[in-house]
Amino acid sequence: MTRHRLPAIRRARDFWLYGFDDNRYLDLWQNDGRAYYGHNPKGLALDLKNRLSPSLYSPFPHPVFGKVLKLVAQVFPGTTPLIFPSFDTFLSFAREKGFPSLPPDPWSLLEWTGALAEKVQLFRPDRPLPVSSSLPYLVPLLPVPADLGVVLVLATERSQPTNPNLLPQSTPLQLTGLLWGLRLWASHLGADIPDDFPDSFPFFRREGRYLIPQASQEEYFGLFKFARAKGIVLNPRKSGISILPRTSSSGGWKNILAVLEGPYEF
Repeated sequence: MTRHRLPAIRRARDFWLYGFDDNRYLDLWQNDGRAYYGHNPKGLALDLKNRLSPSLYSPFPHPVFGKVLKLVAQVFPGTTPLIFPSFDTFLSFAREKGFPSLPPDPWSLLEWTGALAEKVQLFRPDRPLPVSSSLPYLVPLLPVPADLGVVLVLATERSQPTNPNLLPQSTPLQLTGLLWGLRLWASHLGADIPDDFPDSFPFFRREGRYLIPQASQEEYFGLFKFARAKGIVLNPRKSGISILPRTSSSGGWKNILAVLEGPYEF
């Protein structure tokens, strides 16, 4: 388990975490991308509160469902959305469609590879949408709170007809989170990374905002502890990517470089 490496958090705002140890941390883990636009984003809590106020938790038909379908058509044209109310239902669908086994932490990777990549493609914000892909299924990693559990899969026009009964099973609360994540993706919020920010570091290579680790388990564990002592939280898994914040001050970027470039004390 790697969660014990993470500090206990009292509150969060944007990309900053405030721990019970009275320290402030810059979050580069971002929960594998579910916090891609930061923590406690403006408007999300109000949307979820408004959806909870009618006391509807069950998956009855709801107007938000139509809004989600409409926005999917705008953001991901030429695809048919499949909305799964939990990761387990998504796994059942994957087995039914003959997907090879998913990785142990499927959202921690920059992309899925091997035999799995011949069936389905994972893609992330600020990376190009594979519109010309011949793959039957695409899985966007939307910035939706992980506790909502909803998974969106996009079937391409060339796919076999999908089961429409899968679509309305999510609750209005899950659909609200999904709609919010789609709106963020549609807003095309790019990364405010300095032009002179390096593309590679001793233990990482960079692709846009994504930092792909290139270190042994021992090296990465030392790097994680070193970064945490400097007030920066990296992905707690050696196999997982870290993500640069969308915005930061000049001092924040200097602190990030100080961790990524070293010299190291481990």
